Amino acid sequence: MVPGGITEAIWHFSGYIHLFTDIARERAQLDDGALRNAADDYTIKLSYFDGTPVEDELSTAPVHPPQGLPEDPEIHHGAPIKHFHAPEDADPETSPLPHLFPYQPLLSSAAGIAGGSSFVISVTHQTGGDQGLAEIHQVNVMDNDGTLSVSSSNPELVAMLSHEMGNALDAMIAGVDEALPAAWNVPQDTTAAAAFAAAHDQAWSQSGGHADAHAVKAGYYLNGVAQDPSLPPPDEAPLPTPASLPTLPHTLGQWAFDGGNTSINAASIVDLATSAHTMIVLGNYYSTDAIFQTNSYINNDHITLAGGLSTSITTGGNIATNIADFVQHDGVYASLPSYYAGPHWNVTVVNGDFYNVNTLVQTNYLSNNNITIQQSSDTQYEVRAGGNQQENLAQITNGGFNYDLIIVNGGYNSMNVIFQNNILLNNDIIKMASDGANSTQTVDTGGNHLTNSATIENYGGNNFEPYGASLQSIVNTVQSGASQLDPSLGSLISGDGGTFRVLYVTGNYYDINALWQTNVISNANVALQLLDPASSGPLSFYNTGAENQSVSTGNDVLANDAAIINVGPTKASVAGQVYGDTILIQANLVSLSSDHVTQVTPQTLVPELIAFIGETEATTPATTAQPVTTIPIHEDPLASMTH
Repeated sequence: MVPGGITEAIWHFSGYIHLFTDIARERAQLDDGALRNAADDYTIKLSYFDGTPVEDELSTAPVHPPQGLPEDPEIHHGAPIKHFHAPEDADPETSPLPHLFPYQPLLSSAAGIAGGSSFVISVTHQTGGDQGLAEIHQVNVMDNDGTLSVSSSNPELVAMLSHEMGNALDAMIAGVDEALPAAWNVPQDTTAAAAFAAAHDQAWSQSGGHADAHAVKAGYYLNGVAQDPSLPPPDEAPLPTPASLPTLPHTLGQWAFDGGNTSINAASIVDLATSAHTMIVLGNYYSTDAIFQTNSYINNDHITLAGGLSTSITTGGNIATNIADFVQHDGVYASLPSYYAGPHWNVTVVNGDFYNVNTLVQTNYLSNNNITIQQSSDTQYEVRAGGNQQENLAQITNGGFNYDLIIVNGGYNSMNVIFQNNILLNNDIIKMASDGANSTQTVDTGGNHLTNSATIENYGGNNFEPYGASLQSIVNTVQSGASQLDPSLGSLISGDGGTFRVLYVTGNYYDINALWQTNVISNANVALQLLDPASSGPLSFYNTGAENQSVSTGNDVLANDAAIINVGPTKASVAGQVYGDTILIQANLVSLSSDHVTQVTPQTLVPELIAFIGETEATTPATTAQPVTTIPIHEDPLASMTH
């Protein structure tokens, strides 16, 4: 769909070729029986009938088309076509319906129907319609805040951490809301979503059909930039792989794994409700595809080390990615031959508006704020406080190839929209002190992955043909409830050769697919490690004179993967105006790095760690815990963020 504005329909008229020479007429053989006519029966009248069974299943021997229909047209579909034979004296130029048997391709015009024929298309009417509202909500909420201490629970520290993290997340969520236009606050339920689409489309037409401020051309977009040539479709791009926990070395030391959490949403909606050969809309035709994606994270760390012989510190490597793909295909019937609409039409009438609305909401919320305090000397001390996993998976398949023709007496409102948000708070305070010899200190607070991947893929819905008097005649017949239709009108509409299935909606048609995916992880950590000198026994057992201190608080994975597959009509004729728009917003709200790394002497840091551990609580005033207030949470955490 061309983004923005009114699509103008260009009228084309073309003639039809009508061959009168009998030898040039196409002879179609559409099924195989045990007996068949000889292949040269179109040149001479043979006095014999070849009764030899057909051995070649793909035999293409031509036969005469049927010169008339049985009294009950339905019987015709139950027997092979080649079993119907015209009388020997039949004149193919004057016999009724020389071209319009059900499986005849649309090669001739209505003028090919002989005058005076009594054949008409029969029409039956019934009420019904496969409309529906599908609403799915998937929510995971996990609270895995952990506190590990040697001799005290540090309740003040826990309360302060929880309070600061809550304020920061509130500010981040508010920042994400501000990044999305208020006009696109689509309600997360079916009835309200349909009302939103109706109001949006009405305002759109009243404004003259102007394009949205964020309108783009269809294509592949990576972090707001169109890719030419396109990259592999998002559904073929693998999601980030959660980091695996390393195998610990056979040595003394302390290890804390406070990150490595995974939250994933994956969903698809396959909508076949409007998969017709043809759609006729008497009002306006609206079609909107929109994708809104945001990644927001804060990863500010305060790291203090003392006493290590060698150190390794990794604080970066965070990746935020938005991928959006708008794909347009031809209609599913575009490459197939078009057939006459059939001798019988079955009309399903929907009195009022037709609703085909699918809403899917997926949310993961994980609170994994950890306080880990380790003191050891002669052991291998391992803490695993992260590694949580949450997943939502859903698929909606709606409708089917139920109709050949859809007539909408009002307007057609189509909207496919995807909202994706990832929010990660990963601020850390890490303090390490070693009194041991040859100690190694390793810190990893980065390596987080935030990914949004969305595809809206349309089949058809973009091929518009003129609406004229002939189509109006079809509409008048259907609207009046007549039981017969002029057979010449069957050449104007494509069918599959059998019963022609029609959906007639007296009101508006609402075709809405909306999908929301949100991941929120709060993974703020306080990790304190005090490593005392090891005794000779453990050192000789581990056969090493070295000790390790290691803290990992990053490697969180947040991923959203969504696809909407919408199969629309191969052809459409609209009496009103045609409006189309493709809208995209991709934003990465990333905190400017403000990591602080400090290396001090053990004499400076060890007394502070001992105060946290609680070994000297009787002589240490409560104010010794004040360094915790250096958690790098701003009053406005988004004040230093860019997008």
